[in-house]
Amino acid sequence: MAKRFDRNPKLTYPPECKELNEELSKDELVKRLKMLAKAFQDLGQDENNEYKELALYLASEFFMDHSSKDVRLLVACCIADIFRVFAPEAPYTETEHLKEIFLFLTEQLRGLSDPDSPSFRRYFYLLENLAWVKSFNICLELEDNQDILNGLFKMMFEIVSDKHSTKVIGFMLDVMCPLLTEADIVSQELLDIILACILEPFKTQRRAAYNLARDLIRRSSSAIEPYVQTFFSNALMLGKTSESDLSDRLLDLIQELNGIAPSILIGVLPQLEFKLKSADESERMSATRLLAKMFSEPNSDLAMLHKPLWSCFVGRFYDIDINIRRLCTQASQEFIVNHPELVQDVSGSIGIGEHLRHRQHDSDENVRMDVVQAIVGASKRALANVTDDLLECVKERTLDKKFKIRKEALVGLGQIYKCCCEANGSDLERLTWVRNKVLHAYYHNAVDDKVLVERILNTSLVPYSLEPAERMKRLYLLYTNLDKHAIKALQEIFRTQFGLRNLVRTVLDIHQKGESEEVNQMLSAKVVQLSRFLSEPTKAQEHLKKFVGMIRDDMKMRGNLLKLVTPGCSCKKAEDYVKEIIRKLGNPVPNNFLYTNVKQLLERIAPVMIDGSAVMALASHIREIMENKDGSEMDSHGASGSDDSLESGMNLLLMLSNVYQSCFHSEDVYRCLLVFVKSEVDSISDIALQVFKNVGVSMEQMFPAIHSILLPILQKMAKSGTPKQAKHALRCIDAMCKSKDEIFRQLYEHLKQNMKHDSPNFLTSLVGIGHLSSLRPSLFVSSTEDLVNTFIKPELLSKDRTIGRKSNESWCQEHLVSEETLAKIQGLKLMVRWLLGCRTAGNKASSTFRLLYTMILCEGDLMEQGNINKAEMARLRLQAGCCMLKLAQEPIFADAIRLEQFETMALLVNDPCYEVRVQFVQKLHKGLLALRLPLQYMGVLCLGALDPLKERRAIVKQMFVANVTRRREYLKQNLTANSNKIFTLLPDYVLPYAIHLLAHDPDYTTYDDINALKGIKDCLTFMLDPLLTKNENISFNFYKKMFESIKQRKDVQCVMSDEANKKLYAICDLALTLISAKSSHFSQTEFAAEPVLPKRLYTEPDLARPNTTVYLPSEFLTGQASKAKKLAAVSSSSAKASEIKKKTTSAVLHDSTKVRSRIESLDSSISSNPSSPVSSTKSSPHGLSERNRTSLSNKLHSARAISKAQGGGKTFSPNDDIERYKRGNSNSRGESSEEDVESSSLSHRTGKKSAKSTSGSKKSAAMANQPAVLAKKKKPSSIASSGSATRTGKTTQSKILDFVKRASTRGKGRSESLDRTSSADSSVKPASTDFEDEEEMEADEEVEENEEVVEESEVESEEDEKEKKEAASSRRRASASNSQSSSRTSTQGKKASATVSKKQTNVRVTTKKAISDGNKASKKKGNSTEAASLKRQRDSSQESSSLPSSSVKRPKSRNLSNGTSDGEEDESSGSGKRGKTTALPSAVLRRRKGVLAIKRREGAAARAAQKYADFEVPVGIITPKKKR
Repeated sequence: MAKRFDRNPKLTYPPECKELNEELSKDELVKRLKMLAKAFQDLGQDENNEYKELALYLASEFFMDHSSKDVRLLVACCIADIFRVFAPEAPYTETEHLKEIFLFLTEQLRGLSDPDSPSFRRYFYLLENLAWVKSFNICLELEDNQDILNGLFKMMFEIVSDKHSTKVIGFMLDVMCPLLTEADIVSQELLDIILACILEPFKTQRRAAYNLARDLIRRSSSAIEPYVQTFFSNALMLGKTSESDLSDRLLDLIQELNGIAPSILIGVLPQLEFKLKSADESERMSATRLLAKMFSEPNSDLAMLHKPLWSCFVGRFYDIDINIRRLCTQASQEFIVNHPELVQDVSGSIGIGEHLRHRQHDSDENVRMDVVQAIVGASKRALANVTDDLLECVKERTLDKKFKIRKEALVGLGQIYKCCCEANGSDLERLTWVRNKVLHAYYHNAVDDKVLVERILNTSLVPYSLEPAERMKRLYLLYTNLDKHAIKALQEIFRTQFGLRNLVRTVLDIHQKGESEEVNQMLSAKVVQLSRFLSEPTKAQEHLKKFVGMIRDDMKMRGNLLKLVTPGCSCKKAEDYVKEIIRKLGNPVPNNFLYTNVKQLLERIAPVMIDGSAVMALASHIREIMENKDGSEMDSHGASGSDDSLESGMNLLLMLSNVYQSCFHSEDVYRCLLVFVKSEVDSISDIALQVFKNVGVSMEQMFPAIHSILLPILQKMAKSGTPKQAKHALRCIDAMCKSKDEIFRQLYEHLKQNMKHDSPNFLTSLVGIGHLSSLRPSLFVSSTEDLVNTFIKPELLSKDRTIGRKSNESWCQEHLVSEETLAKIQGLKLMVRWLLGCRTAGNKASSTFRLLYTMILCEGDLMEQGNINKAEMARLRLQAGCCMLKLAQEPIFADAIRLEQFETMALLVNDPCYEVRVQFVQKLHKGLLALRLPLQYMGVLCLGALDPLKERRAIVKQMFVANVTRRREYLKQNLTANSNKIFTLLPDYVLPYAIHLLAHDPDYTTYDDINALKGIKDCLTFMLDPLLTKNENISFNFYKKMFESIKQRKDVQCVMSDEANKKLYAICDLALTLISAKSSHFSQTEFAAEPVLPKRLYTEPDLARPNTTVYLPSEFLTGQASKAKKLAAVSSSSAKASEIKKKTTSAVLHDSTKVRSRIESLDSSISSNPSSPVSSTKSSPHGLSERNRTSLSNKLHSARAISKAQGGGKTFSPNDDIERYKRGNSNSRGESSEEDVESSSLSHRTGKKSAKSTSGSKKSAAMANQPAVLAKKKKPSSIASSGSATRTGKTTQSKILDFVKRASTRGKGRSESLDRTSSADSSVKPASTDFEDEEEMEADEEVEENEEVVEESEVESEEDEKEKKEAASSRRRASASNSQSSSRTSTQGKKASATVSKKQTNVRVTTKKAISDGNKASKKKGNSTEAASLKRQRDSSQESSSLPSSSVKRPKSRNLSNGTSDGEEDESSGSGKRGKTTALPSAVLRRRKGVLAIKRREGAAARAAQKYADFEVPVGIITPKKKR
């Protein structure tokens, strides 16, 4: 504490200083203290000894606690000087006293807070003195000094302000810095006081304190670094947050310290890695935000200094929390701008750019939006730092599924492009793709995207605010650098705006008609049309109706709108008109939807880019470029004078002439166009002629001088110009001149004289005459007809005067095409134009179609002499197809095209030449989209599914979808068409046409051709997907009825061909299967109308005989379809069972007598001549060969099977067969032994015949060995194994011969003969079997035919199961009886009969067990049997002589690349069933086979083997296949 002194102590004072005591008044005391303070200021350190007591007195309680602040201030100044005078030993030795003194001095320094105070100079002196002497350092020696230091620092931060000078701030720092740098320890409380001043609110609200603390930290960073690191370590790692008040603001402190003194955090930053990996999302978020700011700050090198921490930070781009991922992407903008080196990979770690590319595919739309905003924002600030990969990310987001992201990306790209154009920098070359990408977005279906592209075009790509000259330079630069897709989009933009202006003008015209119900209906219809061009059309209709009402009531608004849509409106006035109209719609607030919708409409119709002055500026700009094209670049926009650039500029003029005709009505514009017409570049001249044709309608009246100059030029070009020039010149004359007939006559006569092969203007004459016939048919049709009949067809098209150049290329450029081929192409076009002028479809059209059809059939070489190379042939057949499409656009000619001609033309979609496919489909799509081609031609697009190129398939499918959408939209907009033309417009009715076309596919030869059906399935899916998608009125029942209705009809093209109709039905089943798979997505309600099928393709339905048969192979059947097929087979088989049995029984009984007698003769022959080999194929002495004997034995075996099934209870012997049959014993069941049952079951294990067997092969099949009388078709494996009718295990035929052998040898032990018999029997071929009389042959044929009927049934009904089992048992017993009868010994017959009677009860049990075991074995085999069956089929092909059906070879297919043959493939001819089918020529088959070669696998035999590899189905029972 301060010492107490007497009131009047005796002290030594400096000279001229008076005594100080407590009795002095305040003013006197102040006066004396001032003198004393001045005296102390002048004292040196050597004069301090005598004033020690005075120093102690001044530090007494009286002065330090005095009520006057002036007294305290002066005392403080004196004490400060005392510390200076007595330094380094202060006169104050007591600790408590020193503490009181320093606290007193600290309190006095608070007077520095007001720099405007009169005493501030003395406070400043006090501060300066303390700082200079470092008096406060004395307190560092005190044990309890924290109160002093904390108070001093806190006071300094509180009083500092912006009013203080740098000197004051400097002295403050001089006071505080030594206290930190020289202190033994810095307490946490003092550290908190300092660090708190660099955080909020000091940072923003008390900036002076923040700056003081910042400077203090920087000066003492090395001193406080360990304490700061300890503080952060305790808080971050150990979680000791109670030791500091700033523990909850650690990350903020780190951020600020990093900006102030980064060296302090060298040991702290690595500890943040634990925060980044924390399980708490808030901690990860805070740490990520902190590091994002620290790493991205300018001149920060933390990423290089702390690479592990950097790697951990970039890992937060993949954090599970969306907000953290968003934070990282948002911070990326600063990284790109401030640290471009971090965008790329940094020393092995992945850079920011790669992480952004990953985040652009984030599942959250906000993250994707942040990526776009970060890259676009960085591009605006520093485009040079943005890599091409990052710009590619923005490019990809223009295709995002969310509109707001697409909008952000497109607008951002537009702004970047605008900035580059304004800066005229080199970065513009990097952004050439931006123009194309923005315009490509116009292909999106959403109206919002289209409106957005138009807005970007007018604000960024070609800003409407620019002057006309500059604006047109931008437009020229834009257009000349666009790709073809972007050019089409730009053309569509101008065309849409033009159509909208016309629609609004129509609405205004309707208003002029007054008010009536009819007018209101017309206005409502137009409002509906307008709403389709706005966002959310349904909601927009209401607002547009309100706007239409405002127009009716407000004359001024209506006038402004009329001026806005009037041709010739200038850009400046259009902008003013829009502002005037919008001003009356209210404030632009979010809920004002009327304002939003009308503003959007006005934006689309306002001509703010093109007007008369703009067209003049553009034409002048192009003219300047053309005149200076040999020089360098014209301007800073990169406009060059190359021919390609000029041609693009002329195309721009042509595009504008189609939309803004009135803007070209200027003499200056016309004179510029005259210069272009006279250009030596043919392409520029051609385009200029087209522009004149569009805008020169009123030229003769308005600008006669220009007309008089142009007309002679046009006449000259029509006579001797290029074909294109002649074409456009004639059209110009037709558009410009009123009296043109005489001009056309003169031109026609001149051109007709040049119709010679050696004429230099031969091609021009062909083009000119064709167009004249089309433009003026009344004048030139008859003359042109004579020319066609006398010259074009017989001389030009039917003769090859030259031999083309040798080339194996499938296509070539036009300049490489020979003159003769070009002439033939123009000749074909001439014929088409002539027919279009005739408008009659008589013999003229028929002969023309036949010629075009033949041209396609011959692949372009009409004469087939080989004088034309492949490339020119491709052009000729392409032109022939295009001519047919052109004529088909007229209804009168569309009906004249025959079906086979149409089908042949359709195959051009799958032409081997790529260019032919592309151009033909483009022509087809153009006609369909314009609704000029019939709906039948839309079905041709389904063949695009067979294109070998995936890209082409996708393009053709897009075309099909566009046509579906176009027709549906047309029906919506034209409601009156729904009742009259729905069958010709509704896209769903394309299915009957497509099914008919696919049924006549040249590769689809049989209805069960699996490989062909796979391709047809692709075609059907190709069509059904777009038809079933986004169809509001879709009905499953409608499609089902349509396909079922086709199945009740026949193909008009080949009514009598069963095979052709089966192909049609199989495709219908396939279509039903496809839509059934999607039936859960369909509406099950009935359609409003019944499907109507084209009578040109299908006959009337046969309702009396429902067609419920499923013709589709089982490979394509789903569960329901397969069940339906089985039920259909069951219903048909049960009806045939009894009839088949009766026919088979009568046929066998007819032969029974002869069979018995011949077997007896055989036995006697063997008995008489035991040495003769039984296996010999020669005839016996009785004239019966071994094979015939075997056949007859099997007949007897079959007869016995039937007899037992109908009336025999015993086993019949050969002696009483006929008598037993005559008596007709019945009502009892035959029996057989287990051994005989097993033998019999082996004889009935058979399979189906090949599906391609024809009726022509039935006779030869009936002459085959007869053990197969009651069996079904053979499996390929059976055919391959032995060549006999029954070749599984030891056959029944060989067993019969064993019995005969044993009977003939009488037990003499000749086993070697039995072996020879078996081997000889296996070599017998059915085709070589002969019968001795015609009756036997007829009986065999009848039995075989009956059995083939049985073969059609695959599954028997459950109701007849008992009857089937009985029939099977009968066949087994018949086999046993046959074996016994062949022995011809009564003893063996008696024993066999006894054996049968003993084991009678086991027959049924044995049969059921065999069936059950066989079915289980078949299921276990699974798909493994397919490969085995294919192998057996290949083996069976070596024994072709055993197959009676004839075969023909397919034509060679053509390879797509070079048209070469790629192999042959066998197929059954099927002449008996398909005799009346219209067969396409081999040339078409070869070309089509080349396209479909990649979709074909195996032949018909392999497919049959695969189909029947698991089961063999004999009559009445399903017997599983048994392994050999």
